[in-house]
Formats: sequence, structure tokens, C-alpha cells
Amino acid sequence: MALLISWGFIGEKEFKDKDRWVLYLHQLVVKSIATRALEFMILMITNIIDYFFISPNVSPLLDKCDRPMMVEDQGVLKVVRELDEACRVAGFFYVKGHGIPDSLVKEVKEVTRKFFDLPYEEKVKIKMSPKTGYRGYQRLGENITLGKPDMHEAIDCYRPMESGEYGSFGKNMEGKNLWPENPANFKSLMEQYISLQKELARKIMQGIALALGGPPETFEGERAGNSFWVMRIIGYPGLAGEMQYNDVGW
Repeated sequence: MALLISWGFIGEKEFKDKDRWVLYLHQLVVKSIATRALEFMILMITNIIDYFFISPNVSPLLDKCDRPMMVEDQGVLKVVRELDEACRVAGFFYVKGHGIPDSLVKEVKEVTRKFFDLPYEEKVKIKMSPKTGYRGYQRLGENITLGKPDMHEAIDCYRPMESGEYGSFGKNMEGKNLWPENPANFKSLMEQYISLQKELARKIMQGIALALGGPPETFEGERAGNSFWVMRIIGYPGLAGEMQYNDVGW
């Protein structure tokens, strides 16, 4: 199985159906204004999708991370070249061989659906606000993008921050994540998933450090060892027929 390093949960089978994605993009554009500029945008995005399917299998890198001789391993160097090309050409990449258990991914998906299926009165118990460091639940349409409400609900999570950790600069983001009491295993599953993602990101950053010509530990320690992370857990409502919406996060 392949997995996006974000909250996407797009299966590898669905992701490889490029024609479906291109048709979807085309339909979105046709429903607005069919201009040459927009057609050019479709072409550009299609080219990015083409590149996106050439995704690095990072398992050789993960196997050798933190070992003294990793910089001489041919499998590691191959992954490093692929990461370098992906970052320079597309600006993002789709990770395979990440090592996160399929069973955990399945559990996280299931518990997420259970939460979003709860009554609004239950979900709003962890409502986002400035007092929560902008962590917590957002109802459908509350998030605004380009002046229009997004048709999804979400839980925003960030790295917990202690009071005064970044002085006045980080004051608005201080606090801990809000977890619902129901489902009972929501917090434990999410924290396990976050922990594995953080470790995965740390090891991938070793590969990126090598791609930039530095030592593997470039982004560790005081420089970036306790990096700020963001996770958005998104729930999309079912559609009844044709529905006009604005959601750039698909």
C-alpha cells in the first residue's frame, strides 16, 4: 500500500487511475469558465500528475538510516536521487515503502469515520477557538478558502507547544491537541499514527539532507530536531446529486 504524507488516505489503486483524475479536473474547470488559461492549467496539472506517479520507494533509505555507512549504500543513493528530482521538478512526492502498517491505517480511517458520523453536539465538544491554540473541530463550511466556505469538516492538530516556548511569536499556537472522548480509542490511534509519521519524516529528511550535499543529520538537533508539524483530519459529506462546492484540498 502507498500513503500520502498528509491526511489523504488515497488508495494506490485509485491514485493510479490517472484518467479519472484528469476527467475530474476537466469537469471542475468546465463547470466554471472554459478558457485557454484554464485549459493550460489542466495541462500543467496533468503533467504534475504524470510525474507524481513516478514515486520513490523509500524503504532502502529507511532500512539504512542512522547507520554510519548509509551515505555509501547504493540503495540509499538511488532514493536520494529520486527525492532530489521530485523536489526540484514537482515540489512534492508520493511515498511508497513507508513501513506504516496497513492495519493501523485502516483503524485510523475507521475511527475517523466514526467521529464524523457523531451528532454535531458531540463533535463540537472539542471546538476550535483561539483559546485552544486553533486546535480542534471545525464544522462544515466554517473553514474559508478564497472567500468561500469549504465543504468539509475537520479536526486540526499541531505539535503541542508549552507556554513561552517561542516567546510572543508563538503565543497564538500554544496548547495541546483536543481529542474526543468518543470514539474511546481515537486519541491513542491518532497519537500512534502521528508518532510513526514523525519518525518517517525524520528519516526522509535525512535523504533530503544528502540530496542537498550535507550530512544526514543536517536537519536534526537544535536546527530542526523538534520541527513543527500539522495534521488535518478531514471529513467530507456525501453528495446528493450535483453540488457546487469550493475545496482546493481534494
